[in-house]
Amino acid sequence: MVKALALAAIVVATSTARADTPDPDAAQRLSIAGSAVPVAMIGIGAFVGATGSNNAIRDFGAVTAMSGALLGVITPSAGHFYSNEYLDPAIALRAGGVLVELIGLIKATNNEIGDCQSDDPSCHTHASTYLLIGGGIAMYLGGMALDIAWKPRDFQLAPTALRTPTSTVPGVAAAFHF
Repeated sequence: MVKALALAAIVVATSTARADTPDPDAAQRLSIAGSAVPVAMIGIGAFVGATGSNNAIRDFGAVTAMSGALLGVITPSAGHFYSNEYLDPAIALRAGGVLVELIGLIKATNNEIGDCQSDDPSCHTHASTYLLIGGGIAMYLGGMALDIAWKPRDFQLAPTALRTPTSTVPGVAAAFHF
């Protein structure tokens, strides 16, 4: 009974048969659009935040850039969602990139961390701050590139029966397409 339930759970969890197979090229275009919109929001927000003529405009730019960064954690995976693939490791990579970059930005702007004082003209930013910011950006962009490059159906899980010397047990087979 337990084996039958385990086999049924594997079949349901790894089922990939669908009557309407999504177009891989359409999925890739969705991933490209889902990557372009947040990058544009970040760029426009950073520009407005840096060149704004008053605090309200600069705040609007900062909110736009931050919204773009958070939106970019999910939207590059639009192609995977379109293809009914909801578990995407690139989301975790981008979320980690946002977190690492946020830590670097906090370290860069907070005078109480490190050896800087706000009124000290010889104050400098520690090299690890730049590594955190750069590493976060690299993780974020790498997650976007992974979603664009990895077309749906490149990796599939399927239920299978494994024959042992004494019985047959349920298993999961992994299939890769290169």
